[in-house]
Order: sequence, then C-alpha cells, then structure tokens
Amino acid sequence: MSASWVIRSKETGRVLFETFDKQKVDMLNTERYEALPIQTYLASLNGAKEAEDAHYRTLAKVSQARMVKISALEEALHQFMEFQISDYHRSADMAKRYCEIRRHARKVLAQP
Repeated sequence: MSASWVIRSKETGRVLFETFDKQKVDMLNTERYEALPIQTYLASLNGAKEAEDAHYRTLAKVSQARMVKISALEEALHQFMEFQISDYHRSADMAKRYCEIRRHARKVLAQP
C-alpha cells in the first residue's frame, strides 16, 4: 500500500493534488481522473527527465555537426574571395564557383 497518491486528470495529464487519504482514492471518478502511487509518479518524472536530457544531447550533436558544415562553408567562401582577387579576369569560372557555394550554403542552412 502506498503512503500517498497523486491525483491526475486523464484528459490533460495535469496533476491536481496529492492525497494521503485512501478513502478519497477509492471514491475517485476513474473516468476522468487517475490515482498514481507516489513512487510511480516520481519514477515517471525521472523517466521524463532522462528523455529530455537525451533530446538535448541529440540537439547538441546536431548543432555541432552543423557548425562543422558552416565552418566548411566559410572556408569555401574564403577560398572564393582569394580566387576572386587573384583571378579576376576569369569571371565565368568565378560566377560558377560562387553559384556552387550559394547552393551549398542553402542546403546547409536548410538542414535542422
């Protein structure tokens, strides 16, 4: 038998209150509400926290990978600028390279 229960709305999942009274738990409208033993409720909070932590670790990895791509893009733009200065007379090649870099930039920035 549990020491206390958490009364929660089934529809919203919102916690309404904690009770130590077994009689209230027995009289509960089970169509609308659920009574969770406190240990079960607290364990579910730990599970939610672990899932949230895993989500943030994944976001950090994605952000790191995206930063690597952006760094590569910045390097390509830097090379383009050097190319532009040294080989200005090759305007057709320069325009083609510039378009390639812009296409690549759109792809990188569109990724989540």
